[in-house]
Amino acid sequence: MKTVENKKLSLAQKAVVASVALAPVLAMAEDGAVKADASAITALMAPIAVVGGAILTVLIAIKGWKLIRRAL
Repeated sequence: MKTVENKKLSLAQKAVVASVALAPVLAMAEDGAVKADASAITALMAPIAVVGGAILTVLIAIKGWKLIRRAL
């Protein structure tokens, strides 16, 4: 039996693996509870993006400050 650990998959093979892996998820997506959960998660995307943007801005400001201090 061959192992595929070190073998790189082609794009077509990756597409087949993804479609097989997503088949049960897509079958469950018809359920109303899943749609409600997905809507709740989608509603949380904006606040998470705002917090992530704020953290990224602070990190960039700190890196910029260190760069300026080193240059002086």
